[in-house]
Amino acid sequence: MLSSFDVYDTVLTRNVGSPEALFLLLGRLLSKEGLIDMSPEMFARIRIESERCAYRNHGSLTTLHHIYNEILEALNLNETKCAIIMAAEVNFEEMLICMVPGISKILDEVRRNGRNVIFISDMYMSSSFIQKQLARFYLWKPGDVCYVSCEHGMTKAEGLYKKILKDWKTKGALMEHLGNCYDSDVVAAKKHGLKVTPRFNANLNPYENVLESFKWYSGGFSSLMAGASRMARLSNAAVTSKEEVIFDIGSSVMAPTLVSYVLWILQQAQKLRLERLYFVARDGQMLFGIAKKLVERFNFSIELRYLYGSRQAWNFPAIQTMNDHDMSWIFTQSHYLSINSFLRSAHISLQEIADDLLSIGISECDWDRNMNDEERGKVRQLLVRNSKYSAIVLQQAADQKMLLKEYLRQEGFFDDLSIGLIDLRLFGTMDQSLYEITNRQFMCFFFGVQKRAINNIS
Repeated sequence: MLSSFDVYDTVLTRNVGSPEALFLLLGRLLSKEGLIDMSPEMFARIRIESERCAYRNHGSLTTLHHIYNEILEALNLNETKCAIIMAAEVNFEEMLICMVPGISKILDEVRRNGRNVIFISDMYMSSSFIQKQLARFYLWKPGDVCYVSCEHGMTKAEGLYKKILKDWKTKGALMEHLGNCYDSDVVAAKKHGLKVTPRFNANLNPYENVLESFKWYSGGFSSLMAGASRMARLSNAAVTSKEEVIFDIGSSVMAPTLVSYVLWILQQAQKLRLERLYFVARDGQMLFGIAKKLVERFNFSIELRYLYGSRQAWNFPAIQTMNDHDMSWIFTQSHYLSINSFLRSAHISLQEIADDLLSIGISECDWDRNMNDEERGKVRQLLVRNSKYSAIVLQQAADQKMLLKEYLRQEGFFDDLSIGLIDLRLFGTMDQSLYEITNRQFMCFFFGVQKRAINNIS
């Protein structure tokens, strides 16, 4: 009884979406080390075309050596330099290879059932290379066998399945095959009578294919995100179909989007010669974590800091007069606003204002429900026109402003540096309030600004 497994994107995969992206990133590495005098994209395209030429000349017997013989002629390299570049590709390929999550359990189950394990790959790399990679992840066991097309002169579709059945003196009905390619792992396997279990989960999903499609424009970076998205998706422990959908969108859409956004910020910060970036709590915490990884990975020369802030913490201390503009952030930017939540924002106690609220038709039973627009207008007028409440609010605002400036000073906000401020979303008043409090110039980066809030800024 045999169980055969395709290798790439079934048992092992790469941390990029496609081999073409691997060649792009390899080109960057070779260029950085002075081994090529061309752009990474040109090297990648020459590498791709050399592989096509090698397959035209050698068919399924094509090896990596055949491919690099084509590169040697295309780039007019000497044999020593060509060998160095080929070795660099092998090392880079090895570095990017990872195990498909969950496959080890399937292999363990197959072996417990007493079945022999065979690994099959249509590949120009040798079986010893593939065996080495499988062993790295403890997927290769004594007694396993590896068949690679370049060593047998035939692909799976061309007759490799037939050869395996002949070598093992068995029938197709007694061999089960798992693979990710519809043509070679499903159609061709069934043609030879094998029992087929498709494993398409490690193929890029539609979101990841969109990222992959931008590999040439991004220098391979979007393919790295596609690969990271795939690994995150395959590692998910979702139980229900709803959880799976949420996890897929998070890993394939939101995570790459936020990483791209933060990378763009870092690139813009360099162009603007910013020396320090502040990520505002709490939405900025995720961006801060992403930025730290990117700065470390790409050696951006910029300082990153986390800054505690909120609409309440910044807008309230900016109040200087009790006019509609200064108080609008409380009344117009909240879908839910009760008397209790409003008074907390305005720093006024219920005991002080209860009688006046009753005079405008708001009793104790109304204090915890959402106020309608008419009630919000009445409360705002009460606050603005009554000097007693105005004095309370202005004094509280002055005290809060002093505390906020002390905190900002502690965090180096007033240092003689060019700085930027980052947040996921903004209601249109926080940055203005911070400027009015500090009189400090800074650049703002915001993922989204609520349109309604912008219209309220005068």
